[in-house]
Amino acid sequence: MSATSNPTDKFSFGMWTVGWQARDPFGEPTRPPLDPLHAVDKLAEVGAWGITFHDDDLVPFGTGATERDAIVARFKERLASSGLCVPMITTNLFAHPVFKDGGFTSNNREVRRFALRKVLRNIELAADLGAKTFVLWGGREGAEYDHAKDVRAALDRYAEAMNTLTSFVIDRGYDLRFAIEPKPNEPRGDILLPTIGHAIAFIERLEHSHLVGLNPEVGHEQMAGLNFTSGIAQALWQGKLFHID
Repeated sequence: MSATSNPTDKFSFGMWTVGWQARDPFGEPTRPPLDPLHAVDKLAEVGAWGITFHDDDLVPFGTGATERDAIVARFKERLASSGLCVPMITTNLFAHPVFKDGGFTSNNREVRRFALRKVLRNIELAADLGAKTFVLWGGREGAEYDHAKDVRAALDRYAEAMNTLTSFVIDRGYDLRFAIEPKPNEPRGDILLPTIGHAIAFIERLEHSHLVGLNPEVGHEQMAGLNFTSGIAQALWQGKLFHID
């Protein structure tokens, strides 16, 4: 007897997982790209509740405004016909070479501004799709060795970005919260906010900390040699478990 699921179980799946092309640092993809509309259909068939995605998973980086609107419109139509929801979306601030030194914490002011504009645009998309959580994974926010970046200045920039985003959500009246996803390293040698504890301490210094919580990932805490269950428990105790991967 095989296990079955239905939407009341509230399982959601990331487009970056179901659409993974099986690429790794040593080899090229072994699977073809998966159309997001097909992903919605297949997830609905197996009883999923929702689908989540990076902005670039749905709309390829560099797509013009007209085509972007068309892609989003088709996606919304397929969501409506399938019954799937979008509980969370996130923005890819790590894949394009422009983010090689970070997004929010880049030493290049123009890159920091571009990263903010990219996220703000996708906050609008999240609100349009009814998402309640916006995840932020700072995969490029860090350095390769200890003194390659002024960490205090980088954290100031990180906080400035978060304060801008939360103020934007408040000004627009959106029912949306942010969830930081900690990770100790990979792709950077050392990533800022590497663990649940680091992220909680950072969040407490923000202007609108009630809108910022955590999106812990089991493998990320284990990479730091920490107990994921204990980390989840502390996030719950702090009232900061906003989403979980």
